[in-house]
Amino acid sequence: MALGLILATIFTPPAFGESGALSIYGEPLSEAYKKDFFSFFRFSMIGMSVTKDGYTSVSYKPPRGSMLRQCVDLNLTLTSEGRIKRMVLKLRRRCIEDSRQGMFARDVAKSFIQAGIPERDSDSVSELINEIFFRQKLTQIDVKPKEDSAIDSKLPSITVLKLGGGDLSDGDIVIFGENLKVPELSKEPSPLYKVFAGESKLANQDIGDLVLEMENKQGEEDLSISVMGKQDKEKMQKSDFDFDQLPGTAVPLLK
Repeated sequence: MALGLILATIFTPPAFGESGALSIYGEPLSEAYKKDFFSFFRFSMIGMSVTKDGYTSVSYKPPRGSMLRQCVDLNLTLTSEGRIKRMVLKLRRRCIEDSRQGMFARDVAKSFIQAGIPERDSDSVSELINEIFFRQKLTQIDVKPKEDSAIDSKLPSITVLKLGGGDLSDGDIVIFGENLKVPELSKEPSPLYKVFAGESKLANQDIGDLVLEMENKQGEEDLSISVMGKQDKEKMQKSDFDFDQLPGTAVPLLK
């Protein structure tokens, strides 16, 4: 099957060599808007408020009409200088577990983690990002021309992986890349991935001065992924204030 005939939703694999360019943590908000995380997912601001400890809180959603609109909430807390201090992403579990929306949910989750971890520590989350992106049923699709030619031999080696099994058909979701290889994953999922998959409630990882945490909150239908300083995390644990939630004085969320 020629590549030009593939009518599918295409995802590109994680680009770890560019992790520093992807990070927005600690950046001024104006600079963060220029990075891939905002430009690719086209997040739009929907509300602002002041947290109980005196910082500006800004909430975002994907644009109207996006498949992710009802699946994703993003909240950024800013310092007095306007730099990103705390990051929280909420994903509906029904979207993570959906056969089609699940790949979109995985894409935004791994991109959020890449955006939240500074360049100096990006290697510490590469295995988790690979798990989120590749720990699922994938089938390699043969896209090599039936007859080799001198022209064909000069073409780059393209790998196409289909989400799920069976032959490629219109509307399928594929991962597409030059010389793409599925990374070897550990047999046992990591604690953070188990939370992502809904198999456990809470896990976190210290990364430099930050804490990356995932939590499936009891009684809620959301997975919360957060990146913030260790001092902020300790403050949350000692307080009844939930930094995931906007105060009552916030601009109402737009649906």
